[in-house]
Amino acid sequence: MLDQHQVQEDEEEEDDDEDWDEDGLEETALEGFSTALDEDNSVDEYQIFTSALLRVQSRDAVWYQTLTAPLSEDQRKQLQEIFTLTEQRKNAAESKKIEGQGGYSFDMTAPVPTAFNFGATPGGN
Repeated sequence: MLDQHQVQEDEEEEDDDEDWDEDGLEETALEGFSTALDEDNSVDEYQIFTSALLRVQSRDAVWYQTLTAPLSEDQRKQLQEIFTLTEQRKNAAESKKIEGQGGYSFDMTAPVPTAFNFGATPGGN
């Protein structure tokens, strides 16, 4: 009786396996389509978007206000996150460019500073 129950369970598992459609794993034509934006060294769409939006803000504040006024608080937060991501991507691209050129080149003949000022007023501990 136990063997018969086990056989029935095995048959049900095989039926479940047959229901699996491997076609769902194939790439669609749209997913397989690539553009210059998909290439590693291409233009960064985040930088283009951010640049365009900031240009509108600086050149036509009224239009910028009209565009952004209807945004919810969550959407405003997402926009700020896009600006932050843009800056991170810009810095990462610059870092990758420097790395590709062999790293940053330090001038070994430059004098070594004797004092550092990190933005504090001198003597204002």
